[in-house]
Amino acid sequence: MFFIAFKSMKKRFLLASHIALLAAFHLSVSSAQAVIRKIPPNAQRAELQVVGDGVVTLNGKPFHLSPAAQIRNTNNLLMLTQSMQGTYQVRAQLDSNGAVYRVWILTPAEAASR
Repeated sequence: MFFIAFKSMKKRFLLASHIALLAAFHLSVSSAQAVIRKIPPNAQRAELQVVGDGVVTLNGKPFHLSPAAQIRNTNNLLMLTQSMQGTYQVRAQLDSNGAVYRVWILTPAEAASR
């Protein structure tokens, strides 16, 4: 009798833990979909194209990337320049030496509104 009750408790515990994991996963996915990006107002709007190793163009003008440069995609995740092809509508910041320091690739909605 005790063994049957123990198996039943184990099943309930496993079911409850699975439900808790699913709920946690759902919350993490929901929060990841609602990315709110804070792009600084002084970030200039431009069209970016990766030219070569450490060099990009902003509106056709070549710029070096800062050693600490960050390029963020539409999901606010960091991108490597080696994986970028084509042109992108962006907002960008330059550092004190005139090198590209921060870049945010704009979503279609951001590109239309900004």
